[in-house]
Amino acid sequence: TDREPSNVTVDKIFSAVSVKYGVSPEEIKSKKQTAAIVSARHVCVYLIRTLTDLTLVQIGDLFSRDHTTAMSSFRKVERQISADTSFEAEINELISDVKET
Repeated sequence: TDREPSNVTVDKIFSAVSVKYGVSPEEIKSKKQTAAIVSARHVCVYLIRTLTDLTLVQIGDLFSRDHTTAMSSFRKVERQISADTSFEAEINELISDVKET
């Protein structure tokens, strides 16, 4: 495949999400539970799962969490995308940002 090495993409995802939601990559990876950080974290998990070959276990490790937590974040974003077209547009925009840079 012509996918980039996943570490490159993961960093890009963190910075794109960080800029978009005004939350630092450190905060996204932290244990903090404010609404802004939690949603940025869910979006990161979703994008990493969608755009890289990383498994849910590996994604969980990035956030020092269990793979079931990663799975739950992924599903949450999937549901929100189906329910909310403006959120879907936001995610698609992030995907193109990550793919472009």
